[in-house]
Amino acid sequence: MRLWGEYMRENGRNASLVRQPTFSKLIRVGLPNRLRGEIWELSSGSFYTRLRNPQLYGKTLDKYLGQESLAIDEIEKDLNRSLPEYPAYQSEEGIERLRKVLTAYSWTNEEVGYCQAMNIVAAALLIFTSEEQAYFLLGTLCDRLLPGYYSKDMYGTLLDQKVFEALVEKTMPVLWDHLVKSDVNLSVVSLPWFLSLYVNSMPLVFAFRVLDVFFLEGPKVLFQVGLAILRINGEELLDVADDGSFIQILKNYFARLDESAHPDSQNEKLRAITRFQELMVTAFKEFSGITHSSVADLRAKHIDSVKEGLATFAKRTSIRNLGPESKKLSTDDLSILYDRFFGVLQERESRTREKEEKRKKEQEQQRQPNLWKQKTGEDAPNHGSGRLEAMDYDAFREFLARTAKWAVTDQPSSPAKELANMSISQRRKTSFHSKWGEGPEPADHDFLQRLYGKWDASQTGQLTLQNIVNGLARLKGTTDIMNSMSMFFDLYDEDGTGKVDKDGILRMSEALLFLSRRGFDGAITPTETNGVDEANGDIKLSTNEKFLGSVSAFIRRCFEYADPDQPEVVENGGDAFAIGADEDEEEDLLDLTETKSRTKSPISPRPVTEDPLSKTVTPPASPPKSSKPASRATSHNLALDPSKPLHITLPTFRMVILADELLEQFFETFFPQSFRLSEPLITSASMTSLSPSVASQNTLSGNLTTFTNIGQPVKNLLGGATNKQPVVDVGIAGGVVEPGSRGLRGVLDNIVNDGMRMATEVRRRMDEAQRELEKENARMQAQGRPQRSYRDDEDDDEDGEDEGDKDLLEGAEAATDAASVRSRTRSEGASSLLDLDDGDGGGGNNASAGR
Repeated sequence: MRLWGEYMRENGRNASLVRQPTFSKLIRVGLPNRLRGEIWELSSGSFYTRLRNPQLYGKTLDKYLGQESLAIDEIEKDLNRSLPEYPAYQSEEGIERLRKVLTAYSWTNEEVGYCQAMNIVAAALLIFTSEEQAYFLLGTLCDRLLPGYYSKDMYGTLLDQKVFEALVEKTMPVLWDHLVKSDVNLSVVSLPWFLSLYVNSMPLVFAFRVLDVFFLEGPKVLFQVGLAILRINGEELLDVADDGSFIQILKNYFARLDESAHPDSQNEKLRAITRFQELMVTAFKEFSGITHSSVADLRAKHIDSVKEGLATFAKRTSIRNLGPESKKLSTDDLSILYDRFFGVLQERESRTREKEEKRKKEQEQQRQPNLWKQKTGEDAPNHGSGRLEAMDYDAFREFLARTAKWAVTDQPSSPAKELANMSISQRRKTSFHSKWGEGPEPADHDFLQRLYGKWDASQTGQLTLQNIVNGLARLKGTTDIMNSMSMFFDLYDEDGTGKVDKDGILRMSEALLFLSRRGFDGAITPTETNGVDEANGDIKLSTNEKFLGSVSAFIRRCFEYADPDQPEVVENGGDAFAIGADEDEEEDLLDLTETKSRTKSPISPRPVTEDPLSKTVTPPASPPKSSKPASRATSHNLALDPSKPLHITLPTFRMVILADELLEQFFETFFPQSFRLSEPLITSASMTSLSPSVASQNTLSGNLTTFTNIGQPVKNLLGGATNKQPVVDVGIAGGVVEPGSRGLRGVLDNIVNDGMRMATEVRRRMDEAQRELEKENARMQAQGRPQRSYRDDEDDDEDGEDEGDKDLLEGAEAATDAASVRSRTRSEGASSLLDLDDGDGGGGNNASAGR
């Protein structure tokens, strides 16, 4: 104390203290207890942080008074285990002081929060400092002197263990080889040394001496003291063969630090040297070559391996804790899901940070256009955001776009061709300005929104890895088609009543078209039909085109077999919506006779005194067969009356799906397989060849009207348009909904017109097949062989399908006849129930906006 008094009289105290070379020597000799807290503050720099934030500690305690957190729960568990040998922490007063310091820091730096061993260090600081001093000392220790030591993954501690092992191997190779051969883990004893700063290993009086030098010289002291301990006990450690004996030798050494290092020496001065004094001399003389720069170099060398190990451990732990549903997926699939999930979150966070830094830089340049702002570190403890663990809707879209082709948008903001022609460096520069980075731009569809809401089981508005795994496990973890159909049905069962209304049926069909618009990659293989001769230039329907017909049949059958919400009894006592009410004919879904609506006022619509759908319009001078389809269409339009709602149930939905070969294969094979986990990530460049506008040029379905190509220009007609042939304008006959069309009614009219063209093509092919069959029969008759019938090889189900084709052809003819009387059906207020627009005749709103 006398030496320190003389030094301070000559060189000042506290903020005015001047550090002379004698200052370091005095600290190594030892600090008096009265000055220890003051010198710790000055040596570490926390003194100046406290002066700049004089009210931070008190305000933090007041702000979070009474609030709970996970960190506080962990603090409460460790309070009574903090230096139990020290009397102050056996009283409520000492425990309360420690609680306040740890709680205040956990709220100040939420990224770190609280970690085991922080209670030991904070308890040691409070012995010589006030609460506020200990708070700022703890912040300086965790944030600046030992970053990462007390984080959630403790990467700083693990990194320094790698550095310490490298130093042992370099300075004591014989001991290191022995530990390796004996399979003794050095970190078993060294990890507690570094975490508690030797406070929990040595007697407190000696641990405080280590802290004196640590706050002055920094983390290198921890390595120097650790190496000195191993050097002094090296001979005994060479005899150990397991971890237990290794720990016991060092434990005995720490217990005798106050004893003489040379008890048998004849020299009195040598006998006066204690083991601790020997330890400090060995640390700072023999290992003086351990400097800040050498430690920093070794940290840089091992940081990648530590991060990789931590990532592997975190990944393995997370996958192990995903729950029983994850067992349905393979380990490789779970690994890919983990990487892709957190990869998307990290990329989005990086892009957000990049964008924010750019914005701040631009703002700074506007204020000071010719000056560069110097970066200054914050003196107060940092506020960390922590690792992202959940996805919002946009992140989920980006995740799906890298997993399924159908989740990629058809109209990217950056043209795919331009990205494909760019070099890698140019593409990376462009990705900084793109909201979606280097990955493909995701679509935004009703199906994606429903899938996101369904997988969010906790209804928090965010998806965790557990939610993603559970959702995909239900689809890909089983080959049960019933499971896939149930999941799809549940997406549209909004009320959880087991029913889907007519609007849901249309949305289901729209989702089927959305999911299938990029093809099936061989997952669906329809049965081939006979009678098609491609050699003569005939066009063969592709799988996509056949699937479009299956979706059309899906809508028709859903409405045909739907149940009424409120069954109505008609005059003959039957149910107006009973299944099989008209078993002798297959009714059409859409009314092919059209009534034009008059302009409606959005404020007070004109009341309609007569239901236009109840009127049966008799076309003039038409063939007798056209009245039958017209009456059937009128019946179905009555089913679409809002006053007579209807719905389908899960059994009905399954029945409709299983009745169609392509839809059955869709739910059994394609839909689960469309979530590609084991294949390479989908990128924006790879999607260039998958653009629907390009793929549709060679397919019949490229011309057909669907809910997903509303407003898109028609690229070609049936058979395709070549570069030499101009594109023919087909008006509203396919792929385009003109501005003057009436919303959803206009879309459905286009679908009907497309159906007419398809029906004509089917009839032509049937006629050609029949002619080929007649020629074959003529040859067989000339040879005296029995003749073949066109339907000899057809089964009963195919008979039913031909009947459906006949009805389709009849519907097409009815549409042709109905078109001639559209101008005569403009009765007052006869607005179609399918017209969902409020503007003048629909005014160009698309289908989704109308709904």
